[in-house]
Amino acid sequence: MSSENADAASDAEIVAIIDDDPGVRTSLLRLLSSMGYHTELYHSAEAFLANVNRCRAGCLVIDVDLGATCGLELAQHPAIVALNRPIIFHSARPDEGLRNRAFAMGCAAFLCKPYAAAELLAALIRAIG
Repeated sequence: MSSENADAASDAEIVAIIDDDPGVRTSLLRLLSSMGYHTELYHSAEAFLANVNRCRAGCLVIDVDLGATCGLELAQHPAIVALNRPIIFHSARPDEGLRNRAFAMGCAAFLCKPYAAAELLAALIRAIG
C-alpha cells in the first residue's frame, strides 16, 4: 500500500484505489489529489485485503479486471462487506452484464475507461459528499 498524506485526512476525504495498472493508479492519484482527496493505492485485491484493517478510505474505486481476481468478487469478500464503504467500479470493458451486476450489488457508480474527471468527481460526490 502507498498513501498520499492519508494520515492527516478525515476518512471521507480518502479514496482507496484498487487497480493492477500502475499507470491508472498514478493517474488517479494525481487527479484525486488535484480535487482535494487523499488516496490509498493498492496494486491487487490481495494487497488490499492484506491491509483492509488499516483502510481509512471513505470510498473504494475498484477495477473490475484485477488480473486473477474480479473486482466484483473482491467487493463481495466478507472483509470488504464489513467495511460498509461505497464502491465505484471502473472498467475498460463496456459490458452491460458487468454493469448490471455491479449496480445489483449496490455500487455507487460504474465508470467505463476512459472517463472524464468530472464523471469521477460526480460519482465521488454522490458516494461520500
